[in-house]
Amino acid sequence: MLAEGGEAVATLTAPVDQPEGPEQEAVLENEQFKLTFTSRGGGVKLIELKQHPQAVTCEEGHDDGMIALNAHAQIPLLALRTDRNSYVWQPTADGGLAATAEWPGGLRVTKTFQSADQLSGGGGGEAFKTPPPSH
Repeated sequence: MLAEGGEAVATLTAPVDQPEGPEQEAVLENEQFKLTFTSRGGGVKLIELKQHPQAVTCEEGHDDGMIALNAHAQIPLLALRTDRNSYVWQPTADGGLAATAEWPGGLRVTKTFQSADQLSGGGGGEAFKTPPPSH
């Protein structure tokens, strides 16, 4: 597809496969951001920037919440296949998150995400589930 001015624009031509089974989420956050990860493709479902409001108004007490990136996307950021809920999230010793999936043929994929701050929830190096973010 070409945009006005003749520039190429990428488009999604095939529908996104929806995985079977319930989605599991894990959260990594600090004072500046909150990352919500999903078991669907082991990617980033939502990025919330805590110190940046969605809207700036003159109304006193008006709060539209924080800027949210990837909020309406069909595919999580950094996902490897979204057609199955195959990733298991675990906290890492340095306060990050690791997502591991077993693939046919014995291949194991591990994705690690790190932050300088502590992990929100979990602990003890055991797998855990966090509830979806409340808004």
